[in-house]
Amino acid sequence: MRWYQEPWIAQLALPAASCAVVTWISLVRRFTGKGRLFGSRQAVGLALSVTGMTCVIALGTGLLLPHVARLPPVAVGLVAGAGVAPRGRRDGDVTQPVVKVLTLGVASLLERLEYRLITDYMTWADSFMSGFKEPRQLRVFAHDLKLHLLSRHEGNKALTKVVNERHTEVDGAVGAVFALLDARVRRAGGGVLTALDVDQEWPGGQHEEIEYLRAFGVALERCKQLLALAHVHGRRSDMATLEALRDRVVPSDGFGSSSVPVQRGLFGLVRGERG
Repeated sequence: MRWYQEPWIAQLALPAASCAVVTWISLVRRFTGKGRLFGSRQAVGLALSVTGMTCVIALGTGLLLPHVARLPPVAVGLVAGAGVAPRGRRDGDVTQPVVKVLTLGVASLLERLEYRLITDYMTWADSFMSGFKEPRQLRVFAHDLKLHLLSRHEGNKALTKVVNERHTEVDGAVGAVFALLDARVRRAGGGVLTALDVDQEWPGGQHEEIEYLRAFGVALERCKQLLALAHVHGRRSDMATLEALRDRVVPSDGFGSSSVPVQRGLFGLVRGERG
């Protein structure tokens, strides 16, 4: 008899397989609207680590705890796999201390995975908007992006509210940048100044210039927060539309060498996503 034909292998394979399936379903449900599980190698690795550790806990629990060992193997895998799903508060549950100890490693990996998803879409937003240099570009792009998001998620009232709120934040931050530029023009005696990297000196000196740079940085970050919604809630097929919106306001040479790197997925396969 070969090693994989041993009875104990079959007994462990069934709960492990059921645990892995339910764990992936639970992960997808848990992180819906929070990021892309396949957005980077690190995210995929953490998701696989959560799955593997959950399966180990399921098997260990079934073998070590007598009251759990009496349950069907499939039930053990299903319960452990569902453990990554969000839990509500349960008063009087005497098993909670044991569960917390057993799932300590899983909880840590889930926290790292959530942080990785945030890092992935903000890093993507940084690269996507690396060529924006003027507040006018931010205002036009943010407006077009808002319309794009609202049209794609017309029936989602919660997301619509978030989109409108973030666009209001962008518009207010960009307005603060324009206010500084207007003040500069008045003090300089006329002219039109809209760019971040203009050569003229600020009438108020270095302090006024730093204030402008700070205001533009805030406006840029607010716009990235709005753009993040397109990454988290959108589809990869929307990427061409987002690039077209960007290219309308930013020259094609505005990105130079800071173009968005090609994103690779599982097993190093190149994905059709850039920008």
